[in-house]
Amino acid sequence: MSELGRTDMADMADMIIIGGGPVGCCLALALRDVVENLTIIEPRAEVRDDKRTLALSESSRRYLERLGVWRHLAACARPVRRIRVSSKGAFGVIRIDSEEEGLAGLGWTVPFAALYRALRDELEDGRAVRRLEATVGEVRADDCSARVVLEGGGPDIKARMAAVTAGDAGALVRDARFETTRAEYGQSAVIVSMRTEREIGDEAYERFTEHGPMAVLPAADGACAVVWVHDTASANEWRECVLGERLVEALQDDFGRRLGRVLSAEVRAVYPLSMSYWSPRTYGRAVLLGAGAYTAHPVAAQGFNL
Repeated sequence: MSELGRTDMADMADMIIIGGGPVGCCLALALRDVVENLTIIEPRAEVRDDKRTLALSESSRRYLERLGVWRHLAACARPVRRIRVSSKGAFGVIRIDSEEEGLAGLGWTVPFAALYRALRDELEDGRAVRRLEATVGEVRADDCSARVVLEGGGPDIKARMAAVTAGDAGALVRDARFETTRAEYGQSAVIVSMRTEREIGDEAYERFTEHGPMAVLPAADGACAVVWVHDTASANEWRECVLGERLVEALQDDFGRRLGRVLSAEVRAVYPLSMSYWSPRTYGRAVLLGAGAYTAHPVAAQGFNL
């Protein structure tokens, strides 16, 4: 992927993608053989130190395979063949088994940072996609073209089409036709690496507790990747309690002994949760995709998979 200075952008591009995260990179890979002049604009290009583990559906895995990306992830991807859903303090468990459904697997887990690196590597290996490091201030579009206004001065960038895949579309797209729906959940996701007495194998768990849902997923290093939802104040308290017996005891209390004793745990990150939705998704020669179009609660793993 070649770097581009602002002065090289005087001519109209065929396609501009705003945001170089997973959605933006997938879009670039899907279009690189059919769009001649393709540019990604992002504020930074380094591999992001993101501690999340993503749960990918089988359809997402097949899509990444078609893009040539999955081969980069084979070493760190973990299959999910069984899912157990339960509610703390309630009787009964919902069991979903890939074999009973006639599937090779229900999904896969991959580290977010590994997926990001794999997408970037595939873009580097293939036909050149140009990259511009800059912060976008506004996106304007009509029925003929799109115009990207950069922060910090410099000439505007024109394109036949623009895709906003990251950032706050409500701030970038200042158009009266757009309506923004927002909901603050008052919750945050506490990302934890947890080791247990028994290995998690190819199972995943969804657990509902009094303070929010809890997902326990197989991680690349053999540990459990936990997405543990709390109200914002409690989540910030757990941020300060990175290690310790109190953390282990709280996880054991919420998760139970499905994998035996919780041996150790470490808080990796805390992410605030909210819902946002922009409508319509298209205007003139611009389209909103991924986080540029919506954000959702992670309980159903319908972020990147959508």
